Amino acid sequence: METIILDTLQAQNWWLCKVSLWDYLEAVKPSTAFDFEIQRGIVKNIYLDTILDSIVVGEPFPPLTLLVENPKIESSSLIIDDFYILDGLQRTYRLWIYKQIIDMAKAKDLFGPSWRSLHDVISEMRQRFPEATQVIPYAVLQKMFTAESNIFLEKLEQAFKEFNLYLYIWGNLTEKEVVNKMLLLNAGQMRVSLQHQYELMFLRVFSDLNIPITLVRTKDSDYMDVKRGIRQPGQFLFTTLVIGLRSFIECKPVRLDRKFNLNDEECISEEDASFYFDKKFIEQFLGIIYQFDKKLSSSDNAFKKWIVKDTSISSVLGAVGYCIKQKCNDENEFRVKTIQDLKSILFTIFGKSSSFKLVDFERQYSRLSSVRINIGSVLRKAIFNYCKCLIDKTPITWEQAFLMSNAMRIKEENDD
Repeated sequence: METIILDTLQAQNWWLCKVSLWDYLEAVKPSTAFDFEIQRGIVKNIYLDTILDSIVVGEPFPPLTLLVENPKIESSSLIIDDFYILDGLQRTYRLWIYKQIIDMAKAKDLFGPSWRSLHDVISEMRQRFPEATQVIPYAVLQKMFTAESNIFLEKLEQAFKEFNLYLYIWGNLTEKEVVNKMLLLNAGQMRVSLQHQYELMFLRVFSDLNIPITLVRTKDSDYMDVKRGIRQPGQFLFTTLVIGLRSFIECKPVRLDRKFNLNDEECISEEDASFYFDKKFIEQFLGIIYQFDKKLSSSDNAFKKWIVKDTSISSVLGAVGYCIKQKCNDENEFRVKTIQDLKSILFTIFGKSSSFKLVDFERQYSRLSSVRINIGSVLRKAIFNYCKCLIDKTPITWEQAFLMSNAMRIKEENDD
């Protein structure tokens, strides 16, 4: 893709460029443009249903932000072979689909206001781009095949070629810079969910791992099913396992927290980060979690739904980490023993799902009132105490665990 340079900050590898919308869409490669791992995925947005009307009347819209590697400068042009979309994914995807429809209609000579033409294109679109039917309104497609419409197919190709698109282009950013740019670009729009923020933060840590476990992200189609526990053994939400790992390392149940930053010394020391967020350690850790989950979830549906919750896995692993650390003289000894002792505890003390007595847990849980208390906080403390006592061979009942949790809550409130 050849773009016209309008402005540049060479020291920061940044360019403001202009290109025709048609040429931009011609250069889009779905494998990189739409599958960029830090993006949230394609979502519905009714405000984009009229984007074709804006194109036809030449109404400009905010620049798209692209990430490129090794762009070439020739005179006043910036030549781009491939790019990732940092901001503008939703607009790009819809316009790219509309261009595909134009190309399909041209190839099959379907231009014209016939219902048969519309149905043929929709049928082919469903086969080639099944996800597009979720975000491309039928009413818009109908107008594209209506000769009297301002967005009739025959008018759109020329409108796309005449429409100038403006691009902010960043070159050769580091992974950390890419994540920071992504969060900044979303700051003034729909707030980045805490789950997605964690995914951005930890993607580079969890990339290229040789693991049997399945990490499900917020943009995946089965995200809500897995969150509700409708899953296969070994399937976990990406953020749930990040929380589990953090809880194990910090020896206490933790939760998703916007203030946590993997690169912030106040959140986790550089020495700890380099040890625990190492590829070998994470592969061993996730391998054990997979074996544990497969063993227990395969035969117990209640456990399969329970352990996948943030409150459950963070509290269980927080308690395991706590009990291991209590027997260590220093941090170095703790690091040496973590993996070996984690496996030993999970497969002996927690080796059967009956160890968790989930019927009793649910009975106590049902007595909680979310109006008066923070249920998440109470659950984490109760599960942590129950598991810690089990590991210490001083088992307690769930009723006792919830009473201890409630007593801790009252004490904290009085201290405040």
